[in-house]
Amino acid sequence: MRSKLAQRAARTEISVLVNGELRAPAAGSQLFSHPQSQAHRLCQRYLKCHYLAAFTVAILNNQPMGFYSPATLVKDAQRHGQRFRPVDILHSDFRCTVESDGSKYVRLGLNYVRGLTSATAQHIEAERRLAPFTSMRDLVRRIPELQKNEIAALAELGALNALPKEKSDRHRRGALWQSQLALQPVGELLEPATDDGIASPLTPMTDPQRTYADFSNSGLTIGRHPMTHHREQVRALGALDAAKAQRDGMILTIAGCVITRQSPGAAKGFVFLTLEDETGVVNVIVQPALYDHYRDACSNAPYLIIKAFCKASAVWSLLKRERSTNSTSLKPLSCSRMTFIRGTPQMPLIHWRELLQHKGCYVVSSP
Repeated sequence: MRSKLAQRAARTEISVLVNGELRAPAAGSQLFSHPQSQAHRLCQRYLKCHYLAAFTVAILNNQPMGFYSPATLVKDAQRHGQRFRPVDILHSDFRCTVESDGSKYVRLGLNYVRGLTSATAQHIEAERRLAPFTSMRDLVRRIPELQKNEIAALAELGALNALPKEKSDRHRRGALWQSQLALQPVGELLEPATDDGIASPLTPMTDPQRTYADFSNSGLTIGRHPMTHHREQVRALGALDAAKAQRDGMILTIAGCVITRQSPGAAKGFVFLTLEDETGVVNVIVQPALYDHYRDACSNAPYLIIKAFCKASAVWSLLKRERSTNSTSLKPLSCSRMTFIRGTPQMPLIHWRELLQHKGCYVVSSP
């Protein structure tokens, strides 16, 4: 099958991909993938390699559709070199779009503003196409159905940064202040005399506050990954980032946001986690007894620090929990929690090898 694929690909422009990037994934999944699904995988990889901006826009505009959240898809695209532009009341359409000025950018759409109704977002796009919005009051006047919570979400995302009259207010909190002033009712006789130039007393958001505002109002961020705000603290605990943690046969400490949790019925109690940081993702396998001990952390904690035995190519050994365990909580961002789990290697259980043949997995097992 591989030779046929290579021969056919040699006649087209995707031969380099087949001989390089695509061959390894195809070999790794040949035991369980059907030809049709394998063909879909190859098409997706080709589009991602050559048309990353359009591929990303198509995925973001068709959510929910797959295994990973939009936040994870955005970070993966950024790690592959794709650049993004934020939601902007003067530039964003209802859906995400591709913008080009020599390079291709993904512009987030108004559909990623939580709480903003589809009808209101489409009305904003239609009005903007007729004429750009010139001020906060112009926006409120032309979009009369815009609610207080909707304009607040737009301001906290930075979508209204271009509208304040004073340059000192062209940040998220300044726009939030000016947007709430614009919502105050003013009679027709007094509207021409209304002064929009009163500066806001609010200071700009910090980086962690911007990250929190992004996730609260859109479910993703195109700025810094949340783990960058924890990096110094987890580095002090000896945790490596995902890019440096692929070391075969070593006991390593890793940390990251939990982006997936799985417990398939056929796994007989084993739990599969995926952690993500600013450099990539790692896979974690938790034995049933250890999962029972740390059920709350494995089920609910948005961040985890795990010490485990790593096999970069395939996982053969399981781990048992040490008698002395540690837990700690870090709160540089609201609602963030990290739990520390320790582990040590033991003899391999060969009869689990089919289940555990996952690249780059970290395994935490029962006592």
